[in-house]
Amino acid sequence: MNRGSILIVDDVDFAREGLAKILSEEGFSVHTACDGEFALTETRKRKYDLIITDIKMDGLDGIELTRRIKKKNPIQHIIVMTAYGDIDSYLDAMNLGSFDYINKPFTSKELIRIVNKAFEKIKTEELKAEEFDTT
Repeated sequence: MNRGSILIVDDVDFAREGLAKILSEEGFSVHTACDGEFALTETRKRKYDLIITDIKMDGLDGIELTRRIKKKNPIQHIIVMTAYGDIDSYLDAMNLGSFDYINKPFTSKELIRIVNKAFEKIKTEELKAEEFDTT
């Protein structure tokens, strides 16, 4: 059962693969990217329902990745995560239109709750778009 597609962006292998495993077991189609540049390349090749990105990465960080993705696709749903949370990065992420901001460490239960909440919003928006298209 494919519940939707997710791209996970994190430069820490075990974190990225751990998140992928958790969300795959929940029925999501999960792809991963080891940095922001690779994530941008992936988003040009394929549409993802949800992107989950770390903030602190070498090269293109999660805030700049969010900025670039939102510039091309303002309705893209993005969850930003960080182990170095502060009010400035929170405000940057949310002002760019991120769906949510998660501080690491978090439990798999917290992650699943937030991802399910994001997909509820995605489904609601899809239904509204369908209603709009048929009128």
